[in-house]
Amino acid sequence: MKPLPLILAAVVAGASSGALAHVALRPNSVEGAGEPRVAELQLAELVDQLQEQQADLTRELATLRSDAQKLTPQSDRIPLGEIEDIVARAIDRRLAPAEARPAQPADSALSASAAEFDKHDAFDKLMSGELSEMERENFWQEIREAGVLDEVIAMFEDRAERLADDPEVQVDLGEAYLQKIFEVGNGPLAGVWATKADGAFDAALELDDRHWEARFSKAAALSFWPPVFGKQAEAIHHFEILAENQEQLAADPGHAQTYLLLGNLYQQNGRPEDALAAFRKGLERFPDDAGLIQQIAMTEN
Repeated sequence: MKPLPLILAAVVAGASSGALAHVALRPNSVEGAGEPRVAELQLAELVDQLQEQQADLTRELATLRSDAQKLTPQSDRIPLGEIEDIVARAIDRRLAPAEARPAQPADSALSASAAEFDKHDAFDKLMSGELSEMERENFWQEIREAGVLDEVIAMFEDRAERLADDPEVQVDLGEAYLQKIFEVGNGPLAGVWATKADGAFDAALELDDRHWEARFSKAAALSFWPPVFGKQAEAIHHFEILAENQEQLAADPGHAQTYLLLGNLYQQNGRPEDALAAFRKGLERFPDDAGLIQQIAMTEN
C-alpha cells in the first residue's frame, strides 16, 4: 500500500481549507447566484486576503523590532527616515500581487543542487517502490525545492495517458497533483490542484470501484473542504463504502484511518453516537490502535 495517508495529512497541514475555498468561491463557480450573492462572495475573498496580508505584515514588523533590539550601543539609533523606508518596503511587499514580488535570492548551494537535479531520475526513484513513507515525502520536498515539480508532474500525466486503464497509475497522478498544493500555497491555485487530484482518484475508481487507495484519498481530501460546500457529506459516503469494503479485505494497519476519519466527520456533523460506533468498529479490527482508543475515551467522556 502506498503512503497516501501521510501524504494527505501533510497536504492538509500545509494548505488551509481557505485555499480550497478561495477558488470555489469565485463568482463564475456559483451557478444560478444573483448579483448580491456574487458581491458577497467577492467581499469574503477580499477580507480573507486582507487578513492574511495583515498577519504577514505583523510577523515582519515583529522581526524588524527584534533586529532593532540587537543593535550595538554604537549604532543604537536609526534615522527616522530609514525606519519609515524599511516599513514602507515591507508593506509594499505584503500588498503586492505574488507574481509582482521580487524573487528572493536563492542559496548558491541550493541553486547548484537544482541545476544538477534530474527529473527522470526523480521520477524513477518515486516509481521504484524502495522509499519508505517518510522518505517519499522528503523526496517530494526535494523535488519542489529543486524547481522541477511541474516537469515531474508532466511525466506522471504522460504515464497516466499512456496507461489509462491502470487504476494504480491514476492514483499516482492524484498523489503528484496533491504535492503541487505545497508549492502554490494558500490561494486560488490550491483549489485547482485539489480538484485535479480528485479527478484522478475518480478515474481510478471508474476502473476499479473497490480500489482502497483511490477511495481513501478521495474521501480524505473531500473531508477537508470547508463545510459550506457540502463536501463532508460526500466524504462520509465514501468512508462508509470504504469501511464496508474493508470487511472483505485482510486487516491492514493503515485501514484504521478510515474509522478515525469517519468518526471525526460524524462528530463534526453532530452525530456523536455514530462517531462512537465507528471508532468501536475500528477498534474491533485494530485493538491496538492508539488513535481509536483515544477517540473512544474522549467521546465517551
